[in-house]
Amino acid sequence: MDKMRLAAIVTLLGGMNVFADDCGCAPPPTRTLCCQIPQIAAYNAPSFIDACMDLYCTVDFTYWSASQENLELGVVSNVASGLVAIDGTLVNQNSDYAPGFQLGFGADLGFDNWNFFTEYTWFRNTDTVTTSLDPAGTKVLYPVRGKPLGPFDRYFYGHERWNLGMDFIDAEIGRAYYVGSALTFHPTLGLRGAFIRQELNVNYLNEASGLPAHNTHISQSAHSWGIGPRVGFCSSWMLGKGFRLYGDGSGDLLFTRYTTLNFNQKISNEVNAIIDGGIIDIKERNIGYLRTHLDLELGFGWGAYFYANRYHFDIAAGYDFQVFFNQNVFRRFTDDSSYSSILPNGDLFIQGLTISAQFDF
Repeated sequence: MDKMRLAAIVTLLGGMNVFADDCGCAPPPTRTLCCQIPQIAAYNAPSFIDACMDLYCTVDFTYWSASQENLELGVVSNVASGLVAIDGTLVNQNSDYAPGFQLGFGADLGFDNWNFFTEYTWFRNTDTVTTSLDPAGTKVLYPVRGKPLGPFDRYFYGHERWNLGMDFIDAEIGRAYYVGSALTFHPTLGLRGAFIRQELNVNYLNEASGLPAHNTHISQSAHSWGIGPRVGFCSSWMLGKGFRLYGDGSGDLLFTRYTTLNFNQKISNEVNAIIDGGIIDIKERNIGYLRTHLDLELGFGWGAYFYANRYHFDIAAGYDFQVFFNQNVFRRFTDDSSYSSILPNGDLFIQGLTISAQFDF
């Protein structure tokens, strides 16, 4: 009996060993974990220009184009039995380039290689569009601006002029550091103050036979200031010999106060005399909204020390893309029998060339 028990135990243990081997329960091989805690403290080495006084100034030349949604002049269409045909063409604004500039000043704060930078931006732009049709032809211009005038609201000539003025003041702190042997990052945090002014002037003229002779003049204005937080991120890839590729991105969220929102419409006859009841003048004051702005610039630069490494000069050229959300607050009326209207809230777009020069001293 004892021999039988011993044989059974040996058989059972042998079966367990075979089962363990088949299931792969052998101790796992030693491997390195991918998320282990570093044993030595890491520190991003600072990236900075070591000049005499740790101060620098910047001068930028900008050549930007501005465009804004919902600024159409009107619809050119055939006239068929007094009704609009379905082959109409929308007349949009032109987008021209205009020069501007930026002036900046920065300094090393003397604490953990943090720096301070402030910059002023100046930009002015004017876009126009004109449509002139043959009074003897079959096409007319149906306006999309101003308060509609019912069946008489069609013209043979239209001109629109949009003026844009922008001033920005930015102040930020940041720290540049290496994340590789040839790559640097520079995050920033700060404030932006914005002053944006827009003027829209439209003339519709109609002196053709077969249509009641009248002219419509429309002027709208939107002036605002805004202030709020701004964050940014700059990166540079060092190519050697002082050359680099760079990419800069930033965004801000501004409390925006519209101090002036005006709408004025005048209707005159063929001798430019105001028609009785042909003046509409509507004003809004101190309307507040939150507005968002995003900016992205990609470019190429070069920099070098001179005068026994006491000073440094840098020059760069990049292409800038910006979007200002919901900037179009020119009121649009929707019918000819009441003052029903909407705010189209189109976005404002800026794009163009930026040439920058920086002097460190």
